[in-house]
Amino acid sequence: MCKVATLLLVATFVLSATAAIRADEEMGMMDRTELSLSAAWVDVADITAMMFAAHYGKYLTPNLAVQLGALYANLDEGGSEVTGWALAPEVAYHFISETTTTTVPYVGVGWYFFNVDDLDVDDNGLEAFVGAKFFMNGDYQTSNHAFFVEYRYLNDVAGENVNSVLIGITNFF
Repeated sequence: MCKVATLLLVATFVLSATAAIRADEEMGMMDRTELSLSAAWVDVADITAMMFAAHYGKYLTPNLAVQLGALYANLDEGGSEVTGWALAPEVAYHFISETTTTTVPYVGVGWYFFNVDDLDVDDNGLEAFVGAKFFMNGDYQTSNHAFFVEYRYLNDVAGENVNSVLIGITNFF
């Protein structure tokens, strides 16, 4: 029941943000779809993890994208290896320049659902992120490829706050 309420809260936030944010229809990434792949290494308390993530996003306005992220983590907890996964619905706002550019900074929020069966961890909570996309072979309106660097903060995963830096590539179609 708590997960259903959480999903409804996130959906309400997404719809509210979409209605509130309007930008010039001539610029931005309106109607573009993106698929991103990334990796990160995290060291929290006595757990280290190598994480791989994929995000699927759709731009609803020239600046605003809704995304769904999936993450796989290989965790080393005190010498034993376990695996975990996470799902995260997210909203990201991209700061689009009036002049075309190859660099697009962004901020976002989401809600994560994290599970590690071997450690009996089944958690969810708020996440926030900030990053920049660096477009290759053109600017944000003409290129279909970018790499990105992103800082991500997850609040209270099994009693620990998690800070991570993701590096990845994104493709637009």
